[in-house]
Amino acid sequence: MKCKKLFAFTLVLALIFALAGCSGGGDRLVWPNTSLGERLPGPPVKTGEITVETSNVLMVDAFDATEKDYQRFVESCEKKGFTIDSKKEDYTFSAYDDDGYFIELRYWKDDQKINITVKASIETDFAEFSWPKSEIASSVPIPKSNIGTVSWESENGFVIYVGETSKEDYDEYVNQCYNAGFTIDYNKGDDYFRGVNEDGYHLNVNYEWNQTMFVRMDTSEALGKEPPEKTTPSSEQPSVPSDTPPAQTDPVETTHPVETEQPSSTAPTDEPSAVTYSTNDYETAKNGNSGVFSYVNRGPSYDIYWIIDFDEGYVYYFTEGNGEETCDRLAIESGDLNDVLIITYHDGGDTWSYGLHFHYKNQPTKLIMQDNDGFEYEYSTTNLTSAIALRDSKTIRDY
Repeated sequence: MKCKKLFAFTLVLALIFALAGCSGGGDRLVWPNTSLGERLPGPPVKTGEITVETSNVLMVDAFDATEKDYQRFVESCEKKGFTIDSKKEDYTFSAYDDDGYFIELRYWKDDQKINITVKASIETDFAEFSWPKSEIASSVPIPKSNIGTVSWESENGFVIYVGETSKEDYDEYVNQCYNAGFTIDYNKGDDYFRGVNEDGYHLNVNYEWNQTMFVRMDTSEALGKEPPEKTTPSSEQPSVPSDTPPAQTDPVETTHPVETEQPSSTAPTDEPSAVTYSTNDYETAKNGNSGVFSYVNRGPSYDIYWIIDFDEGYVYYFTEGNGEETCDRLAIESGDLNDVLIITYHDGGDTWSYGLHFHYKNQPTKLIMQDNDGFEYEYSTTNLTSAIALRDSKTIRDY
């Protein structure tokens, strides 16, 4: 009898230890047998989950990871060749390899979790290309190199990666863009340039990696912004930009039209028109509790969209430019955009919530998303019709 009790006790202990060893909330972590998976060293820990897997992007959460696990994994990634344009801080790391593949790591100390993101090199798609012939594309100089890839183009803008572009070629191109009139609200650094011309065309130029230049243009309408007021043409040519911005004049208010007093004999007859990023007019949009809104965070590789539909009671989240073909749909649980609007993901037995709100109360032009860990991300208004068209091209996934 004592032997049986001892055996049963030993079996219970073994079961407890086995369950403890499986804690952490994830399955055994195995890299996918793909070009992205092969770029990585071995998994940093035994458990985790693959959250996104496309031909262009791989995203992984590694669980039960200590700081030493994270540091060892960073060193392993460096040994695999991720050393170009490396950026390393206490709990973040990013770098490119010789082939242009990009890796980003983030360690969450409290959760003992490593976020791993790998993005495919766009250089594999580089070939000879023709500069777009749209009106917006004709307003900007054509780069020296015609090797690269057109990520997308339309009458409202384009994204082009230009290869075989040295840093000197990039600097020369930035000067050409400035002299072509992209001088409004311009901002310049060693590897980036932002500017707007009098037609309201927004230009972003970045020097990326391995002699690659990123060029993006958008109309003001596509971004949900008012175009700048045009000035009287001058024969004087603008000077080449320097790192020190010129003296600024008083800014022109472009958030919404300035109301002027109507003559007493005539009353306005036109109804307020909707802004480009919402079904509401500006005064109604400020309430943040009705109609439909659209916002975007535009990145060098892909864009992140939020569509907030109070009429249907849903929020839509999707990305564009990274090969993802699905769109998340979540019910609005409570709140509005002047307070905080709450949505919750329900994925199997896991739940997590996000909060959405205007950056400033009664100012709908900027959206803040606060994630489950308390981090905040900013989004700008974007053309609602274009955003809905993108959403409708994707498969809706309910949570």
